[in-house]
Amino acid sequence: MTIKFFSLTFFIAFISTIVFAQVPSDTNKIDNNGKKTGLWITRWRDTSNISHMEYYIDGKKNGLCKYYNPDGDLVREIEYVNDTLHGLYRKQTPFGTDVSTFIHGKIEGLRIIYDYRKSVMADHMYKNGLANGLSHFYYSNGRQMTESTYINGKENGTRFGYADSNKRELRFATDFVDDIRVERRIYKKGKLVKTEKYDETGETVTELIIEKKRKHK
Repeated sequence: MTIKFFSLTFFIAFISTIVFAQVPSDTNKIDNNGKKTGLWITRWRDTSNISHMEYYIDGKKNGLCKYYNPDGDLVREIEYVNDTLHGLYRKQTPFGTDVSTFIHGKIEGLRIIYDYRKSVMADHMYKNGLANGLSHFYYSNGRQMTESTYINGKENGTRFGYADSNKRELRFATDFVDDIRVERRIYKKGKLVKTEKYDETGETVTELIIEKKRKHK
């Protein structure tokens, strides 16, 4: 019985050494007021890989914190000031990487979304936590697909859509008022071929097809 108990104790101690060997000895500390301080590391229970690397001052997250999936891949990098998002925000998605900046808890400035090849898929301008200014989407070859304008989080003005060509050929132009479609004009080889008008819900109410002029012999 004594031998079995000793063997079990040794085994638990050995496993604990492996699991926590990579954690620095000065991590996961509590200050004199009982609050987290310095670097705190937590791990995934199933894989023992690191899940969180967070920095604390007086019990609040401060500085660049990193978060990992169970396989050990970095999925988020977030800068905090007193538990509030402030600075870099980088998130891995199934499609690529989403990078933005937060000021006092609200997204501010340019947000860029990259695909898995690190090519830009989209970029958007923000102010005080809301989309404000130009927004673009891009084809995989880097050519511009669309351009929109936002005011206080709502699409306003004309959204332009371009063909995937070097000529920046217009495919459509859709007018918006506070996120609601008003009219869309469709082009073919740069020429207007169809106009659609919408009601207050954004549903099509009228269509006008522009017929080509026939050539007379």
